[in-house]
Amino acid sequence: MNYNGLIDALKKWEHLGVKPYLNGDVAYGKPFKNKGWGWLHQVAASIDDKLIAGFEKDNPFTQNYRHIKALYQCNGVNLFSGGLILYGLHLAGPFKTAVFPFDVVSHNINLSHIAKEYDGLIVGGAHFGRISISYLETRNGNLLAIDRESENVVHQWDDFDGFFTSEFNRLDEIFDENVLPPKDYEKRGYS
Repeated sequence: MNYNGLIDALKKWEHLGVKPYLNGDVAYGKPFKNKGWGWLHQVAASIDDKLIAGFEKDNPFTQNYRHIKALYQCNGVNLFSGGLILYGLHLAGPFKTAVFPFDVVSHNINLSHIAKEYDGLIVGGAHFGRISISYLETRNGNLLAIDRESENVVHQWDDFDGFFTSEFNRLDEIFDENVLPPKDYEKRGYS
């Protein structure tokens, strides 16, 4: 699923509200109006090509990963209220953001033992009740879902695009049109 496909898929949640920001960030699905709840989906705008190129030069460990190439379309996403998160970059530069992405660098520093063990780049995460997952892209292009508690691989995909489409579709089927996951939501994770 590419960026345009993602934006098209998120349109089904517009009936719950949509908030486009001046910088290109966009949020969809404000459940429980006036109750202080956040947005169901948040998509951060892309970053200037020169900033990403400079980031890759300064952080050579991030080069040659499909995830970093995706940042040219958007600088991270938080979908299904944390059910699917792709990390972005925190860069100094002439841009402002309303949707501040989780930082790919800090997660790879904090979880460096996992990145090293599986020889890859931690590109995202997910939360299913008490279950917490890290998504790691290996150097050969596979995507692994790793349980943060046990540090075991609980699922694997052949590539980044297959992973993202599969996970988005899986979560899209779980949530109903009122943004309420079923009672067995946690069991539908990777347990």
